[in-house]
Amino acid sequence: MLKTWLRAFVFVAVLAALLSGQAFAISFAEVPCADLPGVVAAGATPKLIAGPYLVRMATDSVTVMWQSDVPSVARLLVRSGKSAGEYATTKAARLNAVRIRGLSGGTRYTYRLWVSGSGMPAGSQAADSFETFPTKPRPVSFIAYGDTRSNPDRHARVVAAMAGEKSIAFVLHTGDLVGNGRKLDQWIPGYFTPAHAMIGRAPFYPVLGNHDGSTYYFQLLGIPTSEKWYSFDVDGIHVTALDSMESFDVGSDQYKWLISDLEKHKNAKWKFVVLHSPVYTSGPHGAQDANGVPKETGIRTARKLLPALAAKYGIRAVFSGHDHAYERSRRDGVTYIVTGGGGAGNYSSPNPNPYKQFFFSGLHYCVVTVDGDKASLVAKTPEGKVLDRAEL
Repeated sequence: MLKTWLRAFVFVAVLAALLSGQAFAISFAEVPCADLPGVVAAGATPKLIAGPYLVRMATDSVTVMWQSDVPSVARLLVRSGKSAGEYATTKAARLNAVRIRGLSGGTRYTYRLWVSGSGMPAGSQAADSFETFPTKPRPVSFIAYGDTRSNPDRHARVVAAMAGEKSIAFVLHTGDLVGNGRKLDQWIPGYFTPAHAMIGRAPFYPVLGNHDGSTYYFQLLGIPTSEKWYSFDVDGIHVTALDSMESFDVGSDQYKWLISDLEKHKNAKWKFVVLHSPVYTSGPHGAQDANGVPKETGIRTARKLLPALAAKYGIRAVFSGHDHAYERSRRDGVTYIVTGGGGAGNYSSPNPNPYKQFFFSGLHYCVVTVDGDKASLVAKTPEGKVLDRAEL
């Protein structure tokens, strides 16, 4: 009955599109990904346990991922106005990913996912909507937050507030998604469940934190292992994401890539960098030796390189986490944000930071809005209190 209804629904949508002269261009492709371990329960009806969640958004495409408790196949329905598409996966697995192509830029799509066992009636389902990255200039808003580990209830409070923000194009996560990323059983309750209200409607772009490890991080988040550091563009905004858990000092592979990335995108109007280790922080991780040099390698490298690169390439802001607080610093016209209040226990401010302009210890997230020649940041608590405002 369900399959018959779906086919009829899509047929009507396709017919309407053809009659209106609109091309039906939505297409689908399963994305190969290593499956998750687990015991197959014969005859069990699959249930969604994570997602659906969005990764790798573009103007004309996006990848939808999900996880089920037992191997499952799924049916995915996507539509916007008179344009619609339907796809049925063929490989039964616990971890699934489907790339949707042929989408229109700056357009909102609704989608629904049904999971089932092979040859069985549909089990659980979920529905949400997303908006593709714009192709024409317009204001773009995104969220930056991080250090969501170890306290799912606190993380869920932050995400619930984030989900209430309007027109969020994407989310930057500054690392430490879970307490111990090498343990598979931490990812569902520690990250995907508390982030559920947001991950299905906006793509998340994370960076590795010291608690995440690489055992499941890349697999579950749909990030190729060849892209430990990466970048992406949204309507004049160029975001460079670094892995401060690996060397990015002069001479390293990551440094060479970073310089190449900045050179290729030097004409981007707005350039932002995100990494776990902060450049400037007065939190516990900002401890220095007797000579005023940061003790931690990632912070030491970030402070050595990024201010100079910001001056040379016009980087407007750097977002990081690691210290569980909100801190805004400013040096030579560049804003440095620590946003590590996504759920982990609060940190105080025991170390000096001569560039500090604002500090808050507690749950929060940051909303950045880029509008033409202006960009602004607002830091908020889950209760909606505005902590700080700044022009970038």
